[in-house]
Amino acid sequence: MAEHYLFDDFRLDLQTYGLSKNGAPITMEPLIFDLLLHFARNPGRVLSRDDLIDAVWEGRFVSDSTVSTAIKMVRKALGDTGEAQRYIQTLRGRGFQFAAEVTHQATPAQPVKIPVQPALAILVSSPDDSWPEAQTRLLASRLRTVLARVPLLRISTRAETDLEALAGQGVSHLVEVSVTESAGEILADARLVDTGSGYQQWARSFDLASTQGVREVLLFRIVAQLEPALMRALIDTFSGTGPERDPQAMVIEAIGTLATWGWNRASFKQARGLLDQALAQDGQNAMAHAYSALLRALAHRVGTNRDPAMLELAKTHAEAALEIETQDSFVLGIAGCALCDAGQLDRGLPILYRSAQLNDSNGHALTAIGAALLMRGAFEEASEKLREGIAISPADSRLAVWEALLAMTEMACGRIEAAVQTAESAMSRDDRNYLSRLAAAAIRAAMQDAEGLSRMIAELLRVHPELTEEEVGYFVGPDLRVPLWAGVEAARAAMDPVEA
Repeated sequence: MAEHYLFDDFRLDLQTYGLSKNGAPITMEPLIFDLLLHFARNPGRVLSRDDLIDAVWEGRFVSDSTVSTAIKMVRKALGDTGEAQRYIQTLRGRGFQFAAEVTHQATPAQPVKIPVQPALAILVSSPDDSWPEAQTRLLASRLRTVLARVPLLRISTRAETDLEALAGQGVSHLVEVSVTESAGEILADARLVDTGSGYQQWARSFDLASTQGVREVLLFRIVAQLEPALMRALIDTFSGTGPERDPQAMVIEAIGTLATWGWNRASFKQARGLLDQALAQDGQNAMAHAYSALLRALAHRVGTNRDPAMLELAKTHAEAALEIETQDSFVLGIAGCALCDAGQLDRGLPILYRSAQLNDSNGHALTAIGAALLMRGAFEEASEKLREGIAISPADSRLAVWEALLAMTEMACGRIEAAVQTAESAMSRDDRNYLSRLAAAAIRAAMQDAEGLSRMIAELLRVHPELTEEEVGYFVGPDLRVPLWAGVEAARAAMDPVEA
């Protein structure tokens, strides 16, 4: 059965897991949708903060300010305010009440259509009951919380294995984790399934000793492998061609392209084209504006395109994103990062801190804070934030850029050995990323290691043969620009000697 709730001009659709007003979709974060759904299912009932936390946050510890912020975001989606309280009324000392008259309808499900908004269901179980039920519930809850940081992904609260039923509810993918414990060992089998086709798109087994903190260790081992696979799966599901493509699908494909291809010229060009197409159809797509701003600001920052018009366009897109959306951690993080890369640190940094405050699992926001602090010369603080962001980020090629920045930060702090190790790790993340190789070369130049510098420059030119002096200078700074560029010119001359 397809369910939806109607009130005034709004429709909450459980098949597409979306909110619309007069047929026009309204973008909401998954948790905010769940909160509104709980209100709509309980019209007229006084709901205390504890009631809301139990139902929406599943009993996890959250602060009063977190609940208040979520309610504010529901009101914003409905065009309501704390002063008007047309839909959500605050009853001081008692809780909150949904004041609208709600109609619940259930109709036979229509043929499944791939949802434009990706949604993920998570099911954790212990088939032989060897792992306590409380542990499985906590792992499922933590998986939902951490994976909610994937931009535009909704996390469903449905816990079932019926793929047809999940697809009918607008859930595009299912993650199943089966956990058993025996003789002091934990074994977990995890898989990612496309609900529409039934295809298993990823599977891994994890084992570890049953010691204190095992749930958190298992959580992040699963997430580190699952998140990149999930991004690739979303690209497969939502990419396509043709004039009728939904703009949201193009934004999803653009984000996935950057995550899976890494941050390089080819991926930037592909993603920028998709975002431009999306904005041509929907100029109010905040995420598309934010990523468009970031790609153009980065092009200016690293010297690949120093056209002043490119920089102004980056600022325009960032401000458009922030005008459309003020409470989405991902939009704020991407737009704030773009503004910092565009040279507006005083404007961008507070936005990044706000982004991290809204979602402390947003690794991009934390690493962007670190990059901005690096630009300000606050090297120790920059190192701390970069490490914090990298530690909670997925194990995909985006880490190549973030570790390259961390390597430069460690060098600035005088920790040369750590800088060398971090640069080598960055290079191993993505074979096509030139910034990690540029960082490694800069460190060797600072060490006055001629042999190591020559080796790193050869690797740098393999990845980016068209490297310019301007690109070198913008990333490594004026002090290292001269010796590094001299090495580049010498390497090019050796590769292509001029006959006398």
